[in-house]
Amino acid sequence: MEKAVVSIIYCYRNRETERLRRSLDSLKNQNLINFEVIFIDFGSDPQIAKSTEDLIHEYPFCKYIYNDARGLPWNRSHALNTGIRFANCEYVFTADVDMIFTPNFTEVLAMLTHPEKAFFFCVNYLQPGFNKWEKLKEFEPKNKSESFALGLALIPKAALEKINSYDEFYCFWGMEDNDIEFRLRKSGLVTKFYEDVLMHHQWHSSVSDSNEWMPRGWRQFQQDYFEDNEDRLIRNETVNWGRIFKKDQRKVLLTKEKEFHLHFRANYVINKLNTLLYELESGSIINIVFSDRKSNIHTGSNLGKIKSIANKVMSKSKIPLQLETEYRSSYSTVFDVRDELMYFIYLKYYHIADYAFQIKGNEITLAIEKR
Repeated sequence: MEKAVVSIIYCYRNRETERLRRSLDSLKNQNLINFEVIFIDFGSDPQIAKSTEDLIHEYPFCKYIYNDARGLPWNRSHALNTGIRFANCEYVFTADVDMIFTPNFTEVLAMLTHPEKAFFFCVNYLQPGFNKWEKLKEFEPKNKSESFALGLALIPKAALEKINSYDEFYCFWGMEDNDIEFRLRKSGLVTKFYEDVLMHHQWHSSVSDSNEWMPRGWRQFQQDYFEDNEDRLIRNETVNWGRIFKKDQRKVLLTKEKEFHLHFRANYVINKLNTLLYELESGSIINIVFSDRKSNIHTGSNLGKIKSIANKVMSKSKIPLQLETEYRSSYSTVFDVRDELMYFIYLKYYHIADYAFQIKGNEITLAIEKR
């Protein structure tokens, strides 16, 4: 094994292990083993985390780190930053569990490393149902990513540390990659897009536009933040970037004191939460349980069923319209409440030490620790 030149950082939560195994096998079969892998499990469920850790231990070049971010939204910036903190090499590569690497991948990385340059890489998207893994070396790339897709990057670690690394404001999905490229370039680094295909992307369904995946309007919210902060090269000034949450140390996951059950519409839930948080003492926990008691009445009605069928037809036909009934304003779903809660948490950022939320069926639970 050659001396490690690059720290390859994986960010992960609750994904299937076979997808991950294919990715790590492609690293095991590299022409040049000149890397280490820092594998950050960003709050997987305990049973999945255990099977993932067992798999990681099969690969001597991998280090598994569990960050107990359960109950927090997916935050790739935070997960990457944790890996960057643990990286032992002068260069980091921001990987993805969907990637299968060509055998010359790490050879090319070694050739490209430069203290004043960052490289962003294209991928070839595999089609749904692809299963000819043993013939992938012979596979001709047919669907390459565009230059605005900047998630896979080779970056000098020192350049990231200079600007406090990835901005942890960005969560759920998107924008952190474009943000880091912009800030690195503004700080004086040369950034380039490497167009030769060194990676194949294992197909999965897209979740970026689903309201079940992230709050309504969140992409636009992050875009506004990006544009508003173009002159700020250094970020994460008020947080310990890359912070590790250790198991059994987060009070919001352990305490069930002061539990309040609510079933109102989203705007009133926020009004109630604001009052309760104001009255809460520093270091104390408040628990909110919201139950959606009304939406099934309307969605299960004849009108609701007709609306659902019509929306499915329009979605399948890629018609950018969705119908709503006049009854929609009389109730809030768990996703309506989740949306309002996330914007509230960001609004009250300096008053909240930690939080955790979970959606299960028609119920949402939220625990907040006051700063």
